[in-house]
Amino acid sequence: MELTYQTTVSTLEQSLCSILRKLLEAKSVIYFNKETARDFNTKNSKDVTIDFFADTRMIARVLVDETFSKEQIEEIIQIHTVYINQSKMINKIHHDQLTKIGNRQALEAKFIEFYDFGGTNKRKAKKIDYCLAILDIDHFKNVNDTHGHLHGDEVLMQLSQLMASTFRNNDYLFRYGGEEFVVILSEVDIQTTKSILERFISIVAAHDFPLINKLTVSVGATAMDRNSDATSTIDRADKALYFAKGNGRNQLHSYEDLVLKGHIDGETHQKDDVTLFN
Repeated sequence: MELTYQTTVSTLEQSLCSILRKLLEAKSVIYFNKETARDFNTKNSKDVTIDFFADTRMIARVLVDETFSKEQIEEIIQIHTVYINQSKMINKIHHDQLTKIGNRQALEAKFIEFYDFGGTNKRKAKKIDYCLAILDIDHFKNVNDTHGHLHGDEVLMQLSQLMASTFRNNDYLFRYGGEEFVVILSEVDIQTTKSILERFISIVAAHDFPLINKLTVSVGATAMDRNSDATSTIDRADKALYFAKGNGRNQLHSYEDLVLKGHIDGETHQKDDVTLFN
């Protein structure tokens, strides 16, 4: 039994789920995180459970009607080993080696998943609000020039740690390039997103960074629209970020508010379903 290479961990999980159903004739494969799994109790005493883990996260719990044969157990172990190896490979490819959060390639993959250029997602997508924000460290060049690039790297790592501890598990964090980061916030509208980002700006401003002591970030945000595309979304957030940088830094602006107030013009270009980034 062999798992084919998958673009993302989520699609790898789907492949694992399908293979296990076929192999074990499982009546269900249920996904849990570790906290939820502690509260799980099967009502059917004949059910047998197998827990799959990738690092600290539970991947699947398989429920079947009969006990496993020795051959089945060996095959399950082989599948699990292949899964873990491919999961680690995907995580390495899709994570920034310095900050350990998602990299630009992971962001592109998330955009493909969100916009689904084949069109199926737009027909079947749940009506969940997503927003995107670009975060930029203010005067980061001064940090590198004054204290050196190694210390600049330490600042980037600390900022990513603040992001990981501030944003939720169902949000997505990426290093966009240099001192710029991207956050995709799920299940929130633009107003809630602004509150979350304002809180993060305050957390960064209050944090003590070694040597430089204080640091600030500027943020531009926008709502994500499945009828738009990745390039337009990034462009909207970037315009809001540019406005924040040009009007004092250490602040947040949303594209929607800036258009409404007449500070910037709204979109006029046509949608492009192919190009993710210039």
